[in-house]
Amino acid sequence: MEKLIIKKLLFVSLMVVLRLPAVHANNIQVTNVTLTGQNAAQGYWLVQFDLSWENSWRTDNLFPDDGHNVGNWDAAWVFVKYRVGEGEWQHAKLHSGGHSTGSGTPATLRIGVPNEREAFHSTNNPGVGAFIYRSQNGSGTFSTTANQLRWNYGVDGVPNSAELDIKVFAIEMVYVAPGAFWLGSGGDELGHFRTGGGSGAFQATESWNGCIENTSGCLWGASTSGTSTIGETGSLHEHYPTGLEGFYSMKYSISQQQYVDFLNKLTPSQASTRAYTGGGNRNGISVSDGVYSTTNPFVANNFMSWMDGAAYMDWAGLRPMTELEYEKAARGPANPVANEYAWGSTSVTRATGLSNEGEADEVPTPAGANANYWAGANPISGPVRVGSFAHGSTTREQSGAGYWGIMELSGNLSERPVTVGNDTGRGFTGLHGNGQLTTAGHGAIATWPGGGESGITGATGSGFRGRSWNDDASMIRVSYRIGAASNTTGRLNTYGFRGVRSLPVAVGVSCPEIGLHLNRRNEMKKTHKRSRPMHFTDEQKHTIIRAYLNSSKTKDEIWRTYTGRADHGGLLRWMRKFGYVESTLTHPNSDLPKVSVMSTRKTEPHALTSAVEAERLNQRIKELEQQLQQANMRAIAFETMVEVAEKELGIPIRKKYATKPSNS
Repeated sequence: MEKLIIKKLLFVSLMVVLRLPAVHANNIQVTNVTLTGQNAAQGYWLVQFDLSWENSWRTDNLFPDDGHNVGNWDAAWVFVKYRVGEGEWQHAKLHSGGHSTGSGTPATLRIGVPNEREAFHSTNNPGVGAFIYRSQNGSGTFSTTANQLRWNYGVDGVPNSAELDIKVFAIEMVYVAPGAFWLGSGGDELGHFRTGGGSGAFQATESWNGCIENTSGCLWGASTSGTSTIGETGSLHEHYPTGLEGFYSMKYSISQQQYVDFLNKLTPSQASTRAYTGGGNRNGISVSDGVYSTTNPFVANNFMSWMDGAAYMDWAGLRPMTELEYEKAARGPANPVANEYAWGSTSVTRATGLSNEGEADEVPTPAGANANYWAGANPISGPVRVGSFAHGSTTREQSGAGYWGIMELSGNLSERPVTVGNDTGRGFTGLHGNGQLTTAGHGAIATWPGGGESGITGATGSGFRGRSWNDDASMIRVSYRIGAASNTTGRLNTYGFRGVRSLPVAVGVSCPEIGLHLNRRNEMKKTHKRSRPMHFTDEQKHTIIRAYLNSSKTKDEIWRTYTGRADHGGLLRWMRKFGYVESTLTHPNSDLPKVSVMSTRKTEPHALTSAVEAERLNQRIKELEQQLQQANMRAIAFETMVEVAEKELGIPIRKKYATKPSNS
């Protein structure tokens, strides 16, 4: 007799959406969670739930007067966690089909997999979540009952008669359409993007091959040094998410309630690694008897390190955004306005107070405020409720929203995107999280910035955009890039996080909403074929090699997993470079020889003489990164203040500079 325990989850967080021309607030709710329709022979359950949120929308033409004719809608990214008995919470692997949206609002459901460039595979590339959104134009409350997701519990190793606990989570997302857009505003923001060989903004189109150099047809920047650098001449990985292909973005940065829900689904050890409970600057997260809670559930979560945000993204099946996607999220396809903010103008009104502080209807004051930033002081001294500038019938500018309806891209908390300012960032391939962290609580996608064999324990390849409540008005402009190439690993009261997801196209189902864009993109690629080198750090190369050694997969299978394309000898070249040679040991895949580390090959300057030495070097690197953390933060602060002061005052400042009162 099957013994089944299902606990109902009410996942409620305040959502605020842009429903143009008016903006309103909404709540997203997942209720009545249960399991039904078990097929013991094929090893699957149907996870059934109700889903609703207010002020949902879909339109075929977001701004009819701007001539771009782009469609836009909001969506819920839904994923499932389970545990057997009182065991650890795990991420449910979903099937490619067999799902339904139930009854109510006509809706579309699309499954997302970790690698959207590869076909669905029940174990190697399973469904990790689903987008659910309106299938027809309309606005108002979205409500569907008895939605069903097919969970392949047999693939997860769960027995037919297991005692189960199920949780369904939903995160509100916004669709960003494929197509061309502008990088840089043509203004004088520090470190801004510009066109190679010129001074104006750069238009990213399908003909761009990802080149980064001061040459016509390529992306370049106003700075070639410091944390605002564009980096050295080079190019992006061919799979670097530029934004041209379109994506979904979280409507707003992670809220404190969302982060608490995340912490409470980890092991105590994992949660301890990922939790900040020091308080200050409106962060209300605390822990009691192993349970995390917050006194400010609706407020954006600050004190987030890159590693914290990456872990949340991996756990939720999302990924970090890139700084190119950040500018598209803010500006859309519209022509740039010099020195503009996320809402497309140079007008900004600062929040100086709060009404209904800490409540679900917290609203910044004065009434016309549309951003939270510093102006000699900040009486709020921290982030505000996510989406709180949108209320009543506010317009895009009044609500401080980006082109697509994405909130707080200018100010409140700093975004943490993947940079284009160094090779590590440029090597990002856009793989998504698979829902599982390392035992230590780190994100496990080795090819993300800061990733390695031990998980995501660093931040090289990351950066900052959009800035925060503790930065002045000039710094929250869309194209301002001080800190865009910073690899800071610490937590600070101004750091938040927002994730994205590439469009779901890999599972072999028809997706008419994006089909025309994809067809156009493929046709363009026939004429403008991209040829971008792959960038991996030595630590990442060792990680990929060890993944091959410790698995039954072929070199080509491992290479495809980490790069998204076929192996043409790259893995073998790495193995030879680092001293790994073929031996008589048997690889788990019987038709392949095992490899071992060659202890006598000492003439190559980059060869590691033993696996032990490699581990020692990796550990030393991590120790040095920790030692440099505080120095990096001081350097960023110094550079920012000096550059701003020199720009605003027009005089060199090297020995004395003004500082803001400490808020740490």
